[in-house]
Amino acid sequence: MPDDLLLPAGARLIHIGPHKTGTTAIQIAMSSARDEMATHGAYYPRGPFRRRKAGWALGLPGKPSGRQFPIRHWEQLVSEVREAGPVRVCVSDENFARAKPPVITRIVEDLGGPEAQVVAVARRLDRLLPSVWQERVKWGRMEDFEPWLRRVLGDDLDDRQHRDLWQGHDFVGLAERWTQVVDPQRFTLVIGDESDRDQLFRVFSEMLGLPSGVLRPDTDRSNHGLTWSESEVLRALRDRYLANGWSTEYAAANIHHVVRALRASEVRPTGPRTPPIPAWARERIRELSDQRAEAAAALAVRVVGDADSLRQVDEPTEDQPALEDLSLPVGLVAAVVEGALRGEHSFDPHAPAAEATAPEPREPSGREWLRIGARKVRRRLSRS
Repeated sequence: MPDDLLLPAGARLIHIGPHKTGTTAIQIAMSSARDEMATHGAYYPRGPFRRRKAGWALGLPGKPSGRQFPIRHWEQLVSEVREAGPVRVCVSDENFARAKPPVITRIVEDLGGPEAQVVAVARRLDRLLPSVWQERVKWGRMEDFEPWLRRVLGDDLDDRQHRDLWQGHDFVGLAERWTQVVDPQRFTLVIGDESDRDQLFRVFSEMLGLPSGVLRPDTDRSNHGLTWSESEVLRALRDRYLANGWSTEYAAANIHHVVRALRASEVRPTGPRTPPIPAWARERIRELSDQRAEAAAALAVRVVGDADSLRQVDEPTEDQPALEDLSLPVGLVAAVVEGALRGEHSFDPHAPAAEATAPEPREPSGREWLRIGARKVRRRLSRS
């Protein structure tokens, strides 16, 4: 790691993610350590651990459908950063990685101008892609893993899934867009080390002038991803809803509650965390990983970490289970049922529904769901 990571006093560090590169862990660590950071001349904005409404007010992607966020959310964040004074300030939002050039210009000018520094993180593709897919499932996007891989690893630049992934994770394009506004020497790309869980905490601490230990993981609040078995539970559950003719709105509302129940459960999943990568996809990932490693080494920005580590691709294990071999502990099956029941209780049956050519089937009652849903989900995904 370079020994000159410390930013000048008064610097404004803009952390742009992208998604699934440890952003939530860093954001939570900084929000938890606000007071201690202040004693060392560093500042993290008040409020929630990430001020997403501010970015959405600028038009950044990811805002909830149908919601509008007035520009005052952004202006309040900008005022707070300016009023922080001659200390090192960090503003973090993974949606910044998907900003278009005019928005990038405004972000930099509003948050720091000549004092602005930018930091982004790159991860190995073989670890990144399953993590992104599982995050999508958690938020209700239920496409099978392999078809999704074919889209994001393909060559169709107009494909929405391809574009959504690479808009943030093509770090060459990311660096090019941001270095149109900031000097390349004020852009830092961190190559994530999958074997070193403390890497990002050390890097941000050194950039912000913080002693070791001020920024540390918060396991209770971190963005725990779903395991493969949990992801498949959600997909199976969604299929059951649709097979019974229940509305997509009802399914989405219930699945949201199921995710919350799974994350709150003290029972931990068994089996692999991520689905296996098919042989054809591993070959494509190796090809792209070699290109990414060479590109990282050639960038005219500050690179922290080993660019060659981006070439690594895990080999499949001999005991990798197939989909039909997945299991789920009984305690998590109970959490699935609990979440579905909570979802039914909170679902608003009077909300406007989409036009339909036939009457909507009657929604199941809690007792019916307990009997039908538990039996079907448990039969498919529990071997306990």
